[in-house]
Amino acid sequence: MENVNLEQRISLLEERLNKIESKLLDTGTESSGQLMTIKKMSIKEFLMTKTLDDDVKRTLAISYFIEHVENTKPFTAADLKKAFRLAKIKLPSNINDKINMNIRAGRIMEAEEKKESKKAWELTATGEVFVEKELKSPMKNILKPGEITQKSGQYEIIGQRGGKTGKEITSVKGKPLPPTPKAGSFYKLVDPTKH
Repeated sequence: MENVNLEQRISLLEERLNKIESKLLDTGTESSGQLMTIKKMSIKEFLMTKTLDDDVKRTLAISYFIEHVENTKPFTAADLKKAFRLAKIKLPSNINDKINMNIRAGRIMEAEEKKESKKAWELTATGEVFVEKELKSPMKNILKPGEITQKSGQYEIIGQRGGKTGKEITSVKGKPLPPTPKAGSFYKLVDPTKH
């Protein structure tokens, strides 16, 4: 008798779980008046969350995106080139050179098997940690207009999307930062005053 009751309960629970899963996976289903959609981060949005000052770091960050967001493992030079184009970033003159520099740094390794008869790579654990921890957001150390200056020096005006504007102001420690020329812009210390 207990086995029948237990089997019925398991059957009911499985049915409930299937309903929940179908609602979560069906992005076009309306649930209590709200449209459920899951939007994937674009490569451009992902790269904007990282400080990438050279092609070697850009190649590594794009490799991370390919593996972790696009779920493509291993990846080829063609995959990297396609991702650079999607991000609307100028392709490095020699992408294989940038891959090899990351290999020498222990951040990328050659995959065991080729992909579509081409040499393929994958990130190492060191490469994953480097992207997650070392390539910090360019929005760190950003100050808003009106905030009190912590260090005297030259502050660059950063656009609302985190891009450089090429314009700088001088601010003195203890004084509030002035309004920016455009709403939504920020300041970043680029040249502290040496006393």
